[in-house]
Amino acid sequence: MTEVLYHATWPTRRKDIVTGGLRPGTYFANTPGYAAAFLAMRGGEFVGLMEIDTPDGPAQVPNVVIHDHVEVFAVHVDALNPDLLHESNDHAADFYPDDLRCWTYDGDVSPHALLNVRVDISGVAA
Repeated sequence: MTEVLYHATWPTRRKDIVTGGLRPGTYFANTPGYAAAFLAMRGGEFVGLMEIDTPDGPAQVPNVVIHDHVEVFAVHVDALNPDLLHESNDHAADFYPDDLRCWTYDGDVSPHALLNVRVDISGVAA
């Protein structure tokens, strides 16, 4: 198993994680790049719905904020309860590199167990 796991999030969620840690159900990847790539694939942060005018009248569409970076948090596996850590196979293995590994964690992760780094995604195409 990888000794350090990585979780990526949008910059707007950094403060909550730094002060409160991570909640059960958090996804982790085996490299900061893979964690950031999973988040960047979404194209932006969903912040609710907005109304637009269409030829058929008003319509509700997703309101997405595009960021130029993501926040990545690293946690050493020794800080996690191994009974709550499960390898996640919810991605298409044929689409991703062979060395990609993902996990979900069913417990809380203390903010004191996390190291925060920033990953620039400004050159990543959505």
